[in-house]
Amino acid sequence: EPALNEVIKLLQANPSWAMVVAGHTDNVGAQAANLSLSRDRAQSVIAWLSAHGVAGARLVPAGFGDTRPIAENQDEAGRQKNRRVDLVKLY
Repeated sequence: EPALNEVIKLLQANPSWAMVVAGHTDNVGAQAANLSLSRDRAQSVIAWLSAHGVAGARLVPAGFGDTRPIAENQDEAGRQKNRRVDLVKLY
């Protein structure tokens, strides 16, 4: 929640910005399930931001499953880093 509150401040300070909300997972489980989970993860962040005053039209959901890891999936520490949501400025 603290990180999302910072996103709200950033978007309030920059009303012309739009963002991709990209969900990710680790590589545990079926690829189709991970893709669905990553989309759900992105949608959850969008729902939270929208409930706190950010216009949903400024947020584009995307789910990448386990295709874009930032850490190795060999241990729990790496898998935990890969279970995330990234926000990327569109314009």
